[in-house]
Amino acid sequence: MKNAVVAMFCGPHNEGTEFPYVRIDRSIAVALERGLPLLIAGDAHRGRDLEYFRDYAQGAGVIEVVIEPLYDPRASTLADAQMVAEWLRGHHAERGIQHVLLVTDLWHMFRAMIMLQGEINKRLPVGTVQSIPAAAFGGPRPPEDVILGEIKGARDYLDGTYGPDNRAYDSYGKPANGSDRLARA
Repeated sequence: MKNAVVAMFCGPHNEGTEFPYVRIDRSIAVALERGLPLLIAGDAHRGRDLEYFRDYAQGAGVIEVVIEPLYDPRASTLADAQMVAEWLRGHHAERGIQHVLLVTDLWHMFRAMIMLQGEINKRLPVGTVQSIPAAAFGGPRPPEDVILGEIKGARDYLDGTYGPDNRAYDSYGKPANGSDRLARA
């Protein structure tokens, strides 16, 4: 599948290390296995995650790692989806991109996929680029309110009511948002 890119949405800082590795390690594996470029979006760590993950992925042998202009200080799944969709709008035709392999945690995939495909469809003709899940496994499990909030967030997005004034839960593991709430065992 050469007509694709891998896109990773930066995750919460919930692994007990300065940088979370579950998503980036899965992203690198998918990009290397398929010989695809890697887009890294998001980052609630004020740009530090993007730079670190770019260097980490390049050091692992990923040939092309894109982080510009995929940083958005809103540090949200919707912002990540919008930034990737915007990048695709400017590059899908010249590169022949038809698929985005999305890497995020399994618990986050449902909402992230809905938002990514929705934002792609807003910017490109429907059916031009399809998102495909490439879930990361193995990270800490988030609190139950986060899991329930993922479902509510997907529903709110589809209903057109998603936004900062309609939060299902406080930011989870996002340093720039002031959250230090991390996964419970």
